[in-house]
Amino acid sequence: MSQLHPPRRPCLLFPLQRGPGPLSRETLIRSLLVDQELPPGARAALLGVDGPRLTSAWQGMLAGAAEATMHDEACLLQVERGNDEERPAAALPLLGKRVLVTRTLDEATAAAWQLGGRGAEAIVLPCLEIRPVADEERAQLQLALRQAARRYDIVVVTSLNGARALGQALQEAGLAPRTALAGLLIASVGPRTTAELDRLGLPVDLTTPDHRAEGLIAALLEQGRAGPCRALLPRAAEARELLPRALVEAGWTVDDLPAYRTEWPQLDLTVLGGWIAEVGLDAALFASPSAFHGFLALLGHRQALDILGRTAICAIGPTTATALRAAGLEVAAMPAVHTMAALIEAAGQLLAGGSWWKSD
Repeated sequence: MSQLHPPRRPCLLFPLQRGPGPLSRETLIRSLLVDQELPPGARAALLGVDGPRLTSAWQGMLAGAAEATMHDEACLLQVERGNDEERPAAALPLLGKRVLVTRTLDEATAAAWQLGGRGAEAIVLPCLEIRPVADEERAQLQLALRQAARRYDIVVVTSLNGARALGQALQEAGLAPRTALAGLLIASVGPRTTAELDRLGLPVDLTTPDHRAEGLIAALLEQGRAGPCRALLPRAAEARELLPRALVEAGWTVDDLPAYRTEWPQLDLTVLGGWIAEVGLDAALFASPSAFHGFLALLGHRQALDILGRTAICAIGPTTATALRAAGLEVAAMPAVHTMAALIEAAGQLLAGGSWWKSD
């Protein structure tokens, strides 16, 4: 097998999972082509690890990688950004930088594609998976949606995954979103959540520019000044209690119903973790405490903390930064607006030699 040497190139690196799962080669590539809409003609490679070196087991177009002969050594899928290397250096400020992106697969892929567009070698490590709730919880949410017009004044959606889960629940219940939630106010957190709700046909009446529950609480209480509201919160089963507790304390009636679960994926990252530990990272991006804890679980606390102790860590906001500091880590960058786009911008400025820090 040929060996791939530095310099690092603008690309995305994905761990491959043996056996069935979201990171099995066939499932991953289908997701990248269909869900993430990566170009089928993008150059791709199946890579193995030999110490600090990456070795190529196969090279071709992304669309053909699913059918390629799989070698036992291959544990990574590399997807290149096309002709980025031909662009002027000023357009690639992160060329030669290795950045770890953690979140769900689709969210991490979108962020990594943007980082690759700036020249980075972006490692996509999905530290979270979105799972359906139990049948009883699903039935409870569907019943609430069927009765929403008479039970609630407002539906509060706090994440992109929550918006997707809401859409799935409406579909499974046989309900048209506009009809089922007619007359209700729709509140959201962050631009991507708002965009997904709009795609479902649910225009948002109230939103916040970032992903912090604190900002939404203030906006909701301002909205409900005429009197307490009845609110439906379809969100993660593990979500913080801050939002519903604040609304209840203000006199609201709140149905806080699990719409999905966030779990750590079951992956064997022994080889990949060893490679990252040996070659190092320039930056690691964390957009939630759960993604950070997932990273610890996947790589093991000792190895994960050793890697991060030598890495510039970028946190999306104060809650995530607090979790990182509690583990004894230093946070190098945090954007003033707590969105993924702002986090990518902050990481880019930091790695390009700038100073980027907003106090929490």
